[in-house]
Amino acid sequence: MRALHRAWIGASIVAVAMLGAQAHAQNFFDGDTSNPGDWNDPANWDNDTLPGVGNNSVVGDSATVPVATAEITGALTNPNINDLRVGATAVGGADGTVNHSSGSLTVSGWAFIGVDGPAGNGNMGTYNLSGDAEFIIDPAANNGEQEFHVGAFGGAGESTGVVNVSDDALLSIQRGYIGSNDGNSGTLNQSGGRVNVNTWMSIGRDTGAVGEYNMTGGELSGFTDGLTIGESNGAQGTLNVSGSSVVSTNLLSVGRFGGGAVGELSIAGSAASVSASGNVNIGGDSLAPTDATGILNFTADAAGVTPLIAGADVFLNDGAGLGSALLTVDMSLAPAGDILLIDVGGSLLGTFAGLPQGAIVPGSGGRRITYQYGDGNDVALVPEPTALVMLLTGGVACLVRRRV
Repeated sequence: MRALHRAWIGASIVAVAMLGAQAHAQNFFDGDTSNPGDWNDPANWDNDTLPGVGNNSVVGDSATVPVATAEITGALTNPNINDLRVGATAVGGADGTVNHSSGSLTVSGWAFIGVDGPAGNGNMGTYNLSGDAEFIIDPAANNGEQEFHVGAFGGAGESTGVVNVSDDALLSIQRGYIGSNDGNSGTLNQSGGRVNVNTWMSIGRDTGAVGEYNMTGGELSGFTDGLTIGESNGAQGTLNVSGSSVVSTNLLSVGRFGGGAVGELSIAGSAASVSASGNVNIGGDSLAPTDATGILNFTADAAGVTPLIAGADVFLNDGAGLGSALLTVDMSLAPAGDILLIDVGGSLLGTFAGLPQGAIVPGSGGRRITYQYGDGNDVALVPEPTALVMLLTGGVACLVRRRV
């Protein structure tokens, strides 16, 4: 219930934080030198001073330079700043980009990528983190209350944020929201490196927001609290995991709180790793039923699928009341035999909606679902026993069940 409380007070926390941000001077990137993209050149900032801990850094602001691109390619003279705002103005029409390929930038306040666009005139923010670059929100600052928003605030659906993480880069944040609120959209694409979340992350957080996290490689981990996909009030969240990606969290919720939120976790192939050391909830919260929908999707390759590993209890909302947990699969490339979907370390509560014990699962190649696999509480697809084969041995007929 602590997490639920956080969800509802989120808006007031944001309001306080925004007021706090205004107390710091704004330092706007204007790129008006012969080296216009260099973050580390004082002349590229409107007051000819490099940003530091005493001010907020803004890249892409329509009142100053509406379209701006800043480059961070090595060690910074001032590696620490207060807030970062990329593609951010209440007037609208801003388009800001930060290309960060080397060196480290540390934020002691909050960070916003695509924020504050009013209705009809939205803002766009992009942060490209590559090479051996590091973007860090300092966990020791402000009692660890900082947040990282990708697509947030302003008029409904008018703010868009995109973050790309590749190579050996590090993104380390406190609390992250990919697609934060008010119908705004956020996308995080990760092909390498590490995204470290010190407390929790929501993909598709609140009020019709759309959040998408696409992983083809790298690591998403940390999480002293947990990861939520599709949190509340009509938000839509998707986490797509493929390749050699590693996802390791504490709690995992796919479709969580009320208001018709929809969350989808899609796992493709057999080379990734997806695990939760704590509880897993699909389609609501086992302690407080909601009308959320959680979708778990598996697509096999020639070696099978990556199972979801749960270290504790798993709740599947059977759809009999509020909300539902849905299962979709594509086993067209899967090898013959059993397919483990969820390895449950604790207790298993519920079933997928419309798929009671023994039901044939569409797209599974005729396999049936069992919630009694392995230790007796794992979820798997098993082939249909379709034929009785008679073997004659020494004139004695023996009936043997064959799986085909």
